[in-house]
Amino acid sequence: MKKFHWIFLLLAFAGAACIVGFGISVAAENIVGVIVSAILFIFIMGFGFMRKKKMRENGTL
Repeated sequence: MKKFHWIFLLLAFAGAACIVGFGISVAAENIVGVIVSAILFIFIMGFGFMRKKKMRENGTL
């Protein structure tokens, strides 16, 4: 059985929270919230993909 990586679960929850925050900000017509949520989402997803690539190259995934 493969080892479970908690960091990916946490990143998934953080990305989902950013999407929820984006939706709430759009509904509240809060431009700053929309921008911050979008930037955080891009950063979190990019970090997750970079970490996964690095782990795959090292053979730890």
